[in-house]
Amino acid sequence: MSDVIQIQTIGELIHQYRRESGMTLSQLSDITGSHKGTISRIENGDVKRPEFETVHPLASALGIPFEDIVERYIEIDKRADSLQTILQTVIQSGNIELINKVALKFLESPSEDSYILVERLYTLADAIEDKPIRLSLYRLLIHYSRNHGMMLFLAKGLYAAYLIERDDFTKLKATYDSGKHIIHYVNFLSKEERISLYYKLGVHAFNLRLFEDSIELCNTVLEEDPSDSLFKVNSTGILRDSHYYLGNYDLSEKYSVQYSKFNHPHVKENVLLLEAALHAKKGDVLLAISQLQLALNTCGENSQLHVINQLLTLYLDQGNLSAIHKLLEMEERVVSVPYSTPYKQSRLAQFFKLKGDFYVAGGDFEKGITSYLESAHQYTIVNDTLKERECMNCIINLHIRDNKVMSIDILNKLSKYYNRSVSHDT
Repeated sequence: MSDVIQIQTIGELIHQYRRESGMTLSQLSDITGSHKGTISRIENGDVKRPEFETVHPLASALGIPFEDIVERYIEIDKRADSLQTILQTVIQSGNIELINKVALKFLESPSEDSYILVERLYTLADAIEDKPIRLSLYRLLIHYSRNHGMMLFLAKGLYAAYLIERDDFTKLKATYDSGKHIIHYVNFLSKEERISLYYKLGVHAFNLRLFEDSIELCNTVLEEDPSDSLFKVNSTGILRDSHYYLGNYDLSEKYSVQYSKFNHPHVKENVLLLEAALHAKKGDVLLAISQLQLALNTCGENSQLHVINQLLTLYLDQGNLSAIHKLLEMEERVVSVPYSTPYKQSRLAQFFKLKGDFYVAGGDFEKGITSYLESAHQYTIVNDTLKERECMNCIINLHIRDNKVMSIDILNKLSKYYNRSVSHDT
């Protein structure tokens, strides 16, 4: 590598590699389709700033490390258009460190106004499908915009990065905190972006069971959005559910009435489910069960697990183990559904917790503990340490209650659980 570092120009680099490979100018020309005279002029330094589109195939044919040719090139060509061409090529390599190096050179190009360059890089980043690369560029833009006082692009970068980072369920609390930080810059966002941000933060807070936060954020959506957009529909539903979980049943019913007026898919289904839950809270359990049984036969697959969890809870309260046994016959169908949001993932975890309660109530401690461990694992996926701990406490309390020593089999299951959790974390 020290020999390569001593080479001062791209032409000298190409010349060295060609001579070391024993390849003639004619042979290199045949391989790359570049004219022999052009290659010779590049090697001799007659072309001080050869086009990257010409140099790249020469370097590839000679086995010159991609990073070496790029790093040399970005030192000699400061033109924004050239650097953007190089950046687009480097993005295909997936080398995030090199991508950021070229992107920074692009932003520092003296050939164009820095505001325009930042805007161009945002446009380029938005079109990248690879999320880690896109996120890396947003972070670079955030840093650059903050240092150069470009508040509009700082806000846009923070917003764009949050939309990616929030998909990592294992960091829900950290990404929620970073998302809330964007509110300080919300006036630099467009109206559509503001509404989207408040809505997504409202959902995020709901998933973390920060219901007061969720209510505040979703109320902002209702204030900012005069249309009947999906953001407004879903925000009304979240307000309804948040008040329900806080025990504000009158307010929950109020928002349920508003929610029922929207003509959107799943609204009627969700209204029915909340009605059943409210009936149960008010003591009319038989009516609630009747409504849930009806919903179970008519609802879509996305709601089935929620209905089953509600029924399991009511049946456990009644001690109706035979009804639970029948419900569990649906387990394979509902567990196989992909749960793509933290809330739905939490419902799956709750299902295994309730299943564990059922087995313990029936005296089958082994199966109960297995279900508690599965529930705990599912909660780790959404970083819900409180619920995970609750499941583990169920296992410990079973042994304390019955004054039992943990069997080797249970200890082995606990060991497998912790190994599984460590593997998931890494």
